Amino acid sequence: SPTMTANIALQACKQGLQWQRALEICRWVADPDRMTFTILLELFRDSERPLEESLLIYREGWEANIFDHWHPREVGRMDLHRFTVETARVAVLSVLMDLQTGIVVPGDGLQLRQGFLDVIVGRGNHSKDGEAILKPALEEMFAVEFQNCRLVGGSVYSPHEGLLRIPLPPPSDDGRTPRTSIEKKK
Repeated sequence: SPTMTANIALQACKQGLQWQRALEICRWVADPDRMTFTILLELFRDSERPLEESLLIYREGWEANIFDHWHPREVGRMDLHRFTVETARVAVLSVLMDLQTGIVVPGDGLQLRQGFLDVIVGRGNHSKDGEAILKPALEEMFAVEFQNCRLVGGSVYSPHEGLLRIPLPPPSDDGRTPRTSIEKKK
């Protein structure tokens, strides 16, 4: 299929860190799939492209119903089963930004549990070697890379093995949502 052929070409671009070429190829893909977007996200990470660009790619995939990060039955919980580490990372940051900027607010079909965002990361049962990979990667992201990020209102913790709980910052005093930026720890 044309999409499979494009994905093979994108894998070659990923190996050569050819992100510009990958974007050119994607312009011609009529029906991109989950693999198409996943390869792009991993390529952008490997090429050290700005995170904002990865967020745009993820959102495009989410709007096209290629990714769905919400749990089908547990309202307000993200479910990252079947997500790669990079896709999970960008999905969580996308939701946190949406919450803080008011694009998604509790009450619009989203009910958060006591000021937290719960993220189901799985226990690793379906991972290679049966080891959890998402939980340690996301814990490291918040502990190291985004330690001082204004999207989070405290330390990320795990109430049980397959779940991460992310505390959300309180609303601002004037009731408005504060301007959000993704500030990495230097």
